[in-house]
Amino acid sequence: MTMVHVLVIGDTSWPEFWPCVRLLSDLGGVRLRRRPSLAAVADSRGEHDLVLILQRYPGEHRPGDLERLRCRLPLARFAVVLGSWCEGEGRSGQPLPGVLRFYWHQWLSAAEEQLRLFHEGKNRAWNLPPTATDEDLVLAESEAAAAVWGRQAEGRDSKTDAPGLLVISRDYAVFEWLRGAAELWKMKPRWSRDGAGFRALPAGTAAVVIDVERDERPRPRRIGLRQAGGTGRAMVPVVFLIGFPRLHERERLLRAGATAVLSKPCTLGDLERVIVPRFRDDAASPKETRDGAT
Repeated sequence: MTMVHVLVIGDTSWPEFWPCVRLLSDLGGVRLRRRPSLAAVADSRGEHDLVLILQRYPGEHRPGDLERLRCRLPLARFAVVLGSWCEGEGRSGQPLPGVLRFYWHQWLSAAEEQLRLFHEGKNRAWNLPPTATDEDLVLAESEAAAAVWGRQAEGRDSKTDAPGLLVISRDYAVFEWLRGAAELWKMKPRWSRDGAGFRALPAGTAAVVIDVERDERPRPRRIGLRQAGGTGRAMVPVVFLIGFPRLHERERLLRAGATAVLSKPCTLGDLERVIVPRFRDDAASPKETRDGAT
């Protein structure tokens, strides 16, 4: 199997970045090369499919160094992983041009699937030219997601015993958004303003999504809901949605038993990868998918 050669540039010891790099190290089919700064490799050559730039704060890397490296590696795809200090850079800073942008928590959610598709030549967004706009990227990702959901829906019916999706949110608009996704996934959505009143999950619940408001701290006690998944089956996945999550929040919730912590807004593709394979008997595991199973 061919390897995906990834050049990682930046401080890999930064707390928000080391899990991002560890994720790459744990993936099969990925070969890493690390360099401390963009300036140190601006004039280098090599065989690289992806250049991953780690940016701790706005202005850490100079656009001129990026352009020199891009001239040296014209066929490589460039992406930047942003730390929390870069929040708002798009409004008040000077973002690096022509790169795919991920906040650290977005990279943790999407990297494995994005790299798999990139390796297979099926990543429509990553195959766009560097001059592609944000609208072009969103459209390409939406088209790819629609194709996947369409294949998953084939051969499935809308029986009344469809797996349930419980959405816990004080904002009804969040439920409206997820209700449309649930219809694509052939799930039955249910809304609750506060899940604290549940002693057990409603019958048929296959997944729980908890929306955390800005004035609300994540409450790990709610994760006790997943213990009601029933015997003889996998625990019900519980996903937290948090606006700009912090590393300590994510680690605390995962230790408490959360299946995933996603940023808000997140892509439906990231949420679908957490939820849908858990209740679909015919869903391929991540390892099976990487190994080429269909």
